[in-house]
Amino acid sequence: MWNSPLAWLRQQLDFERERHLLWLPTLLGVGIGLYFDQKTEPAWLPWAILSLIAMVGGLWLRRWYGGRVIGWLVIIPLLGFSAAALRTELVATPMLPHKLEPTSISGRVTLLEPATSGWRATLDQVTIRGLPSEETPRRLQVKLFKLEPIPRIGDSIRFFGVVYPPSPPAYLGSVDFRRMAFFQGVGGQGFAMTVAEVISAQPDDNPANTKENTIDHPADSSAITLAIGRIRRFLSQLYDSNLPAVHAGLAKALITGERANIPQSVNDDFRASGLYHLLSISGLHMAIVGGWVFVGVRWILALIPGLSTRYAIKSWAAVAAIISSGFYWLLAGGVNNVPAERAFFGFSLLMLAIILGRQALSLRTLALVAGFILLTQPEMLLSPGFQMSFAASAGIIALYEAYGTRLHRFWQQRGWWAKPAAMVVALFATSLAATLTTTPISFYHFQQSSIAGILANLLAVPLTELVVMPLALLSLATMAIGLEGLVMPLLELSLELLLRLASWCASLPGSIIHVGAWSPWVLVLMVIGGMWLMIWQRRWRLWGLVPLALAVVMAYTAQPPAVMLSPSGKLWLVRLHDGQVVLSSRQKERSLAKFWLGAQRREADDALRPTELADDYPELRCGTGYCRLQRGEDVMVWVWQAADDDLAAGALAAACAGAKLAVMQTDSAVSCAAERVIDHQQLQETGTQSIWWRPNSSDGWLVRAAWPSGVERPWSQPNNPQGQGATALNSSDSAAPGSD
Repeated sequence: MWNSPLAWLRQQLDFERERHLLWLPTLLGVGIGLYFDQKTEPAWLPWAILSLIAMVGGLWLRRWYGGRVIGWLVIIPLLGFSAAALRTELVATPMLPHKLEPTSISGRVTLLEPATSGWRATLDQVTIRGLPSEETPRRLQVKLFKLEPIPRIGDSIRFFGVVYPPSPPAYLGSVDFRRMAFFQGVGGQGFAMTVAEVISAQPDDNPANTKENTIDHPADSSAITLAIGRIRRFLSQLYDSNLPAVHAGLAKALITGERANIPQSVNDDFRASGLYHLLSISGLHMAIVGGWVFVGVRWILALIPGLSTRYAIKSWAAVAAIISSGFYWLLAGGVNNVPAERAFFGFSLLMLAIILGRQALSLRTLALVAGFILLTQPEMLLSPGFQMSFAASAGIIALYEAYGTRLHRFWQQRGWWAKPAAMVVALFATSLAATLTTTPISFYHFQQSSIAGILANLLAVPLTELVVMPLALLSLATMAIGLEGLVMPLLELSLELLLRLASWCASLPGSIIHVGAWSPWVLVLMVIGGMWLMIWQRRWRLWGLVPLALAVVMAYTAQPPAVMLSPSGKLWLVRLHDGQVVLSSRQKERSLAKFWLGAQRREADDALRPTELADDYPELRCGTGYCRLQRGEDVMVWVWQAADDDLAAGALAAACAGAKLAVMQTDSAVSCAAERVIDHQQLQETGTQSIWWRPNSSDGWLVRAAWPSGVERPWSQPNNPQGQGATALNSSDSAAPGSD
C-alpha cells in the first residue's frame, strides 16, 4: 500500500539531492528551539554523548537510504540541542535574584556611551555590598546620571544605587530580556543615585575626556584595542566638527555603530519607512565595505602586467576584503556589537568560499554560514536580526536562482535601454524579495511592518551602497593626509538626501501596517512553508503553500487578550467588546504598556482612560482599587488596592459575588469570593497575566502567564515587577523592526 508513495518520495529526494544541505540551518533550529522550549535546564553532557552516539550510528546506517534520512532528521536537531546546552554552560553568569535595596556598587567600566540625560555603562569586576561574590553578576548595565569627571574605559568606579534583574517578558511569547542579558553575560541592570566616583583610573592618553569624544570600546590593555579606541574617538571628533549634529550622528552610526546622537524623530522616520536597518551595522554594511575593497584591490592588481595570469588575484582581493571588514567590525564595537560580529563572520565565510573556488552567493554557502552561527551562538536563532538577515538573503538568492538567467538574457539581447531597465527591475525585485521574506518576522516580533519599505529600500539602498558608504570610506582614507574637508560636504549632501528620503517615505499614508501578537506557531509555519518553496526546485515545492496558508489563517483569526495585568499592580489593560482598549495609566510602566498596546494593534493615544468610559460600556465597572469585567454570564475581577473603608469593602464583595476569576495585584489582606483566585504571590512568580474570554468553557476565562509556573532556566530568576519594562539592554536586534 505504501510502496508507491514511498518510492515517489524517494524519487523526489533523489532528484533534489544537491539541495539537502540547505535544510541544515532549519534542522539545527529545530533542536535549538526544542532546547529553549524546555521548562528545566537539561544537562549538556548527556545530550552531547547522545549526539556522538547518534553520529556514529548515522555513519553505520549511511548505506541504507532510510538511515541517511533518519540521520538528517535526528542527528542534526540533536547537534543543535547539544550546542545550545553547551553554550548555556559556557556563558553561565549569576543573575540577580531580586531587586536590591539602595547599596554601594563598584565595578570596572567596559562600555560607556551617551544616553538620554546621562550615560549608559556596562561594568565588570562587579562588587555589590551585601551580596555574596558567588551571587554577584559578572557584568551589570547601569544608568549614570552624573559623571564628574567622566571615567575612561578601564577605570573602576563606585556609586550608591539600585540594581535589579533584567526585565521579564512583557507577556507570553514576547521578548525575554532576561535571556538576552544572560547570553551577553549581563546579570542585572539599575541606576546610580549619586555621582560615580573613580576609585582606580587607567592611564589617560587623551586629556580631552568629555562626553563628546568618549566612545565605548572594550576594556583591554592590548595595543590593538587601545589603538582602535583612539581611532574611534578621533572619528567621533572629526564628524562632530565637520558635519551638522544630525548628519554627524548618522555618519557615526554608519562607521562606528554609535547611534546615541541620532534624534528620536529621525529614528522614527527610519523605522516608519523600513530603513532602520541602515542605521545598524550588519550584513549590508559589511558587504558594502568588504565588497568595495574586494573590487578595488582586484582592479588594482589586474593593472599590474602579468600578475593576474600567474596568481589568483581574486583570492588576494578576498583576503584584503576579510581584513578590511574585520577592521570595520572593530570600529563598530567588536564583540560588543552582536549584529556586526555576526555580519563579519558571515561575510568572512563568503570570502572564504571565493578563496576555495566555490560560489560565494548561493543558498548552499548561506546555509553553511547560518549553520556555523547557530552551532557557535545558538541563541541567535531567537534574534530578530539573525532571522531577518538570513530570510532577506535567502529570498534574494532564491529569486535570482529562479529568474536571474532570464534577466541576464534580457540584458544581453535587447537594445541600449535594456541595461538600465534590467538594473531597475533587479533593484525592485531585490527590495520586494527582502520585504516579503522579512515582513512576517517583523509582524511577529514588533507587531508592525513598513509597506513603504519596498519603495524606500528601492531608492535608499542604492544611494547607500553607491554614494553614502563610499563617501564615508573615502572620508576615512583622506584623514591620513588631512584632506577630509574635501569629502565632508559631499558626505553631508548624501546624508541629507538619505534623511529626506526616509522622511518622505515615512509620511506616505498607510506606510505602516499594525497586527496583533502572533502565536510562535504562526512564524514556525511560515518559516517551514517559505523554506520548502525556496529550497526545492520541482513541482512538489508548491506543498509549501499549505503551511503558509495555515499560518495566514491562524494569524488572521488570532484574538488579542481581553485583559492584561501586570504583577506590580500599577498597570492593567482591557479590550472591550468593540475592540476599544482601556489602559489604566499612560505614565506608569510605559515600556510595558508599549508592548501591550502593540499586541493589541493600538497606539498609546488610541487607548481610553478608565475615567473616559461612557455608558456605552457597561461590561467594565471600576471602583476603589478594583475593576469588574463581565462578558456574557462570565465575570472576572482584579484588585490592585485594598479597600480603605467599609463602604469600599462592601462594593468589592458585591463585585466578587458570582465571579469565576479574581486576580490579586496587591499583597494586602483582601479577600474575593471567586471560583478561581490568582493570588499576589503567584502573580509575582509568573509575571504578566494575559486573559481571554472563552464562553464555551467551564471556567469562562483562559489565563496565560508570561512565565508559567515550573519554568526554571539559568536566566529565569524570580520576576522583577518594579523593573518590569525597564529594558536597558542595548541590542539592535530588539530595538526596532528592520535590522538585518
